[in-house]
Amino acid sequence: MLKRFILFIINNLFPSFLFKTRKKKIVADSFLGKPFSGNAKYIIERLLELDTSLDIVWLSLDKNIEVPKGVRVVKYNSLQSVYEMATAKIWIDDFRKKYFPKKKKEQYYFQTWHGFSTLKHVEKDIISSLSKEYLKEAIRDGKNSDYMVSGSKTSTGLYKSSFWFDGEVLEFGTPRMDAIIMPNKHVAETVDHKLGLNKDDNVFLYAPTFRDDDKESVSIYDINFKQIKLILERKFGGHWKILLKLHPNISDLEKRLINQNNSLIAASNYEDIQELILRSKFVMTDYSSLMFDAMMADKNVLLYTPDLATYQSNRGFYFKMEDLPFPLFKTEQDLQLGIEYFDYNSYFSSTRKFINDLGIHEDGHAAERTAKYILKKMYE
Repeated sequence: MLKRFILFIINNLFPSFLFKTRKKKIVADSFLGKPFSGNAKYIIERLLELDTSLDIVWLSLDKNIEVPKGVRVVKYNSLQSVYEMATAKIWIDDFRKKYFPKKKKEQYYFQTWHGFSTLKHVEKDIISSLSKEYLKEAIRDGKNSDYMVSGSKTSTGLYKSSFWFDGEVLEFGTPRMDAIIMPNKHVAETVDHKLGLNKDDNVFLYAPTFRDDDKESVSIYDINFKQIKLILERKFGGHWKILLKLHPNISDLEKRLINQNNSLIAASNYEDIQELILRSKFVMTDYSSLMFDAMMADKNVLLYTPDLATYQSNRGFYFKMEDLPFPLFKTEQDLQLGIEYFDYNSYFSSTRKFINDLGIHEDGHAAERTAKYILKKMYE
């Protein structure tokens, strides 16, 4: 009850008009208060290169996160965060905002969304499954968004049809995909340092999405990774490490899974999934859109979907699973055989065709284009 009251006050009664908009102030966050990451991270890095006079605020649940010089960290969903938004010329986000003051006409909101391309139905396309609270947030966020940033023709169409959005779609590419298209040569060193890996380790990344109906069960994610590791080493040679990166909605399950399987390395708190993808040779997921990020990074993508029929009936997909270019397995036995007989040449041919069919326009300069456009609107 108190939370709803606070939400009502912020959304309806906070006196934004009393506070002057500061032309050079930008407020950004990612996925409800995550550390410095997501599309906003890459946009801000380019903004800092283009204009050192900006006042940039990052909203985070953890105020002690690492951010570049020139960025201030403010507690997410705090009273100060509301003040920062009320006085900022530019807002940047990649998820629906829960709390925000009334946006003034001279302010611009760039909604960059967190999915480069998506498999699962979202927003209007699953409206009957959305909670009343989220539905209100989504509609309000969409109506207040001035721009969305797209990396493909399919994403542009989706934003226009399903996001309660009537602003302009900027087909600049997806900022966080810049790290995939034009990777930093020191990424592997960064990941190794943070996770305690050796430079010669081969990496298998397991990053499943969550289930709406059973967020407390670990059984669907509990795989015989010891056997997977043995197969990888037998098939491809070398020493392999398996990283576990859970969706934020189920990250609390990580400790239980690690305790049940000592072949896993915890990576759910790693802030940048792009870096984990780049460090990996294999990426395994189920229905997460990161399959497309990994595809663009030319990684070997596997789909493990033991609950495919149930999940598909509950959520719905934009693609037929059989039309995806990724090997799909419904049982652990099939998964193990699939790794044993993985054919890279066939896989590469399938992914190239799929990329062409999607109409993807990623060239590694999306963040730069977005940053320059933000500065243009800022100084108009």
